[in-house]
Amino acid sequence: MKRFLEKIDERIAAHIKLDDALHFIAGWIIANVLYMVLLSYFGFEVDFHLVSALAFFGTFLVGLGKEIADRFIKKTEEGARDLAATIIGGLVGIAFMEAFKAMNIFVDMYVRETVMNVMLQ
Repeated sequence: MKRFLEKIDERIAAHIKLDDALHFIAGWIIANVLYMVLLSYFGFEVDFHLVSALAFFGTFLVGLGKEIADRFIKKTEEGARDLAATIIGGLVGIAFMEAFKAMNIFVDMYVRETVMNVMLQ
């Protein structure tokens, strides 16, 4: 079994670079932060699908902007793969936020107050 798992790990490592994993994580973080900020801005009575769509669009724009900057400033050519990793991370992050919302974990009074306090400072 250990050998089998090592082979799977080698195959995954051969296709996924560290940079892709970092873009995935960045997309996840960007989407979650945007989701929480937008939810606080619009209020908790707004349609959550609107918040999800705006958080996804924001994640896409941040990722696209970063790749455009990389292309013209750093002169790199890996934009499409990096943007895809960022978008996938954002989609997974939004899916988790929707799942937590559905379980009533996210819409806790402490989270509301904390986000509002941060935004007002």
